[in-house]
Parts: sequence; C-alpha cells; structure tokens
Amino acid sequence: MTWVITVIENIRSARAQMNVPAGSKIPMLVTQFDEAARAAWEANEGMIKKLARVVSLDQVESFPKGCASVAAPGASFGLPLAEIIDVDAEKARLEKNLGKLAKELGGLRGRLNNPKFIASAPDEVVVEARANLSLREEEEATIREALSRLQELG
Repeated sequence: MTWVITVIENIRSARAQMNVPAGSKIPMLVTQFDEAARAAWEANEGMIKKLARVVSLDQVESFPKGCASVAAPGASFGLPLAEIIDVDAEKARLEKNLGKLAKELGGLRGRLNNPKFIASAPDEVVVEARANLSLREEEEATIREALSRLQELG
C-alpha cells in the first residue's frame, strides 16, 4: 500500500507542478516495471487510476519527447504532457513567480542578516521571519523542480 500511495502522490505532484487541469484524465507510460511494482499496480489499478486521474498505462521502450517523468520504487512512469499543457506559457508563469519570490527572499534574508534587526525586533517577529524564509525557500525549490520538469518536456 505504501507503493500505491507513493505512486499516487508522485503523479499528483507532477500534475500540480505542470499546472495540468485538475479534471483532465491523462494516459501514463511505463518503461521499467519490476515484478513487485507490477503486482502492486495490478492489485490497485482502479484506485490508482481514479485518484491520480490516469486513464491508461502503456509499456513503452522509451518515453517520447514531452513526457514528465514520475519515479516510483521498481518502476519508471512518464506522463505525456506536451499535448495537454502549453509548455512555453507554463515556463513563463513559473519564471514570473520565481522573480517575485526572489524579491521576497532577498528582503527576508536582508532582515535576518541584519544584526540590528535581530537585536531590536521582538523574538516572535524574528521567529516568524525565519519561518517565512523557510517556507519561501521550500516554495522556490518546488518552482525550480517544476521548471526542471518543463525542461524535460521541450
């Protein structure tokens, strides 16, 4: 069941990062499928397809251009997204978000690197700024990962 949850989460994550419309059901490809992964897929195929919004699974020798890779233990999946999303528009959207985020990160890092701010601000304000910085850094990593996936597509 852990494998099934991992597969569903990874597919959903890839779909969200690529801004695939939530209601669209998409095909999925697989290049590598060990026996344990195949057995887990076959035992839970209906649930995986429903929860990950996948319509089919086809085994291929290699992924065609325009596939976003989705890793799972014992299997290599691919989502053919080049026909489903506008790759260039999605790249532009993510790069714009990354630019805005860079400004926020610069401001937060500047405050937290300023000894006067640390010394004079109330402890809860400093803790909040550090927490906010951590969240923004995670967001930045997620956006960079999404951009990396988009590079795979085209």
